[in-house]
Amino acid sequence: MKYKCEKCGQIIDYEHNFCPYCGQVTAKGFMFFKDPHNQELFKGAGFALRKRIGMYFSLCVIILTIGAGLVAYRQMDLFRPFAYLNQKYFYYKHGYYRTLLDNNILYVDEIDSELEAKSLIKKDTSNQSWKCVYDEELSRKQVAYEEKYGIMNINLCDLDLETSEKIFNVLDVYDGLFPNTLNRLTNLTLTNSDDDNDFIAVFNPLNNILKNSDKLVNKTEILLNSYFFLNKDIMNSYNIRSQWYVRNASWESLLAHELGHYLLYYYALSSFGNNSFLYVNEDNMIEFADFENLFLNEYFAKGILDNLNISEVNMSEYAAESFNLGNYSEVIAEAVHDYFVNREDADSDSLRIVYYIKGAL
Repeated sequence: MKYKCEKCGQIIDYEHNFCPYCGQVTAKGFMFFKDPHNQELFKGAGFALRKRIGMYFSLCVIILTIGAGLVAYRQMDLFRPFAYLNQKYFYYKHGYYRTLLDNNILYVDEIDSELEAKSLIKKDTSNQSWKCVYDEELSRKQVAYEEKYGIMNINLCDLDLETSEKIFNVLDVYDGLFPNTLNRLTNLTLTNSDDDNDFIAVFNPLNNILKNSDKLVNKTEILLNSYFFLNKDIMNSYNIRSQWYVRNASWESLLAHELGHYLLYYYALSSFGNNSFLYVNEDNMIEFADFENLFLNEYFAKGILDNLNISEVNMSEYAAESFNLGNYSEVIAEAVHDYFVNREDADSDSLRIVYYIKGAL
């Protein structure tokens, strides 16, 4: 039996509860919904639907509660597997590893004391620990060497044990030659270079990590280029040019060169009559600006060479070139490098420079 839909005028079967063309309820459909037995059926279906929704909601709450508990307990460590996968993806795409650490994060924290400044520098490293897949032994060593030499943060993230041991050995030898001078170094950590093979290591004396502030929180850091340190094949293929650096130089001793820059910074602070510019506010901002200008413009390095009447240097070709260009801090760093590697067999000017600095500390 067929009849015409009252709304759209289409011819439809009588058995339809709704018009298949416009959705209008038919006479049969109206009677179906009015039937008391069918109303009980609808109530049961609605109850079942509400029950399922309630169950799904409870399940979501349980999952979110467990997730929140895990985050509270493990914090950012939960993301460590994603960091590992990120590194692997980069390796398969480019053929070498890079660190995920960022050494130039800026903070908007309100800092009112040197203690708070030190806490911020510690936080800058600890907040990024999830980016590293640490060997337990390396983790213990890092903490031990931080305590041993008063370095605030050592972060050799993802470095193999053999390479890290060589770095720790450089610190031990340096401290034996220049005791108790490492405690103004805030960071020894991996970094990335914009140009991958730009440097093996670099010293950065004043890296401010406060953003849009009239105060400064300065990290004093030695940065290790992950392009070399996380890729042993690349490091081992690096050519330490004969005579360009000091005699018997190696990639480990190039770290000693950067420690030479740090030692000059330590000497400069002492000469300036200040122990630290880690925290700078309105009370010492002018003093800091004077020091920064003098240090960056080679005042302290040139002063050492002038006091020793050194007019040319021969400890390495790099030192000689740097001297001629007026980059006197590189000469000081090469002198320390030479002494680190060759001890009393170092170039005579290297020995004079090192003994002068030792005598002034």
